[in-house]
Amino acid sequence: MAELVSVLMATYNGERFLVDQIESILGQDHDELELIAIDDGSVDGTSAILAEYKARDRRISLIDSTGNRGQKQRLAELLTLARGQYISIADQDDVWAPEKTRKLLSAIGDAGLAFGRSELVDEDDSPLGTTLLAGLRVTPAPDDRLVALFRPAVSGHAMLAYREMVTDAAFRRAHPYDWLIGIEALFAKGWRYTDEAVVRHRIHGGNQSNASIIRRTTARPPFAVRLFRESRKLLHPGRGSWQWFKRQRFVLRLEHLGHSPLVPADFARGCLRLRDACTNAWYGEGAYGAVRRRDLKGLMEELLQPYAGSHRDRVEAEREFSRLA
Repeated sequence: MAELVSVLMATYNGERFLVDQIESILGQDHDELELIAIDDGSVDGTSAILAEYKARDRRISLIDSTGNRGQKQRLAELLTLARGQYISIADQDDVWAPEKTRKLLSAIGDAGLAFGRSELVDEDDSPLGTTLLAGLRVTPAPDDRLVALFRPAVSGHAMLAYREMVTDAAFRRAHPYDWLIGIEALFAKGWRYTDEAVVRHRIHGGNQSNASIIRRTTARPPFAVRLFRESRKLLHPGRGSWQWFKRQRFVLRLEHLGHSPLVPADFARGCLRLRDACTNAWYGEGAYGAVRRRDLKGLMEELLQPYAGSHRDRVEAEREFSRLA
């Protein structure tokens, strides 16, 4: 019997693009899937579209809901109802390639998670000539482990994971859930990347979270201008600066991994030690914080470098950490 894949989808005012997405999910060439959907208080025709499709296809389950709780809360609710051995997460406005599920199932093997390439399209489904990974400036490599702590590569809409790799905690933290699921799976069982387009990820007025990706792939300012801007951010790492934001995200990732039941216990303990050191150095007051900052790189090397996947991974992680510390 083919493996059952549970597809989780939380919707909100998505009537404009929802039909295309549901059709692409139901049209997968891997037929053993269930689509579990919940609406988060839409005021347009989203709920009616979901109800219509539920009446037509036995693979769809529609969960009753009231109020507006946000996508992550709704996905946590859906996760408790998933029956499949594997989990996929669907954005309401994307379009899946017909072979997405089959290709990711073929790629995952004994890893915890598999993901593919997201091709960016506009609201009319016209290609934007770039990919999400290109916008993030990430090229996944099999031996990248520590680098993923600084430059997460996994997007929820382009992944398929074993059920045990998707934990409730990933939806409860103030951090993108897919980045947390990705690094947790990486250090638990590894991940697999297939360089094939598995989803058309739509960028439009109602999807601002990735709109900045387009700006990153367009013409950039001259080098001298970029250097001046970045130096000012590094010299003044106050609240809201680039460095402050990156530090906060890094500490949250360490916190998540430190409490993960999936990763090796010694790695989890190391993450918590480094989290505490970073917190004291970056957010401590006066000379104490300054002294601790000088020790951070050595501690990072001691605690994390044993988990590097390659020499390149170790060098890249050192460079990223030096920028933060």
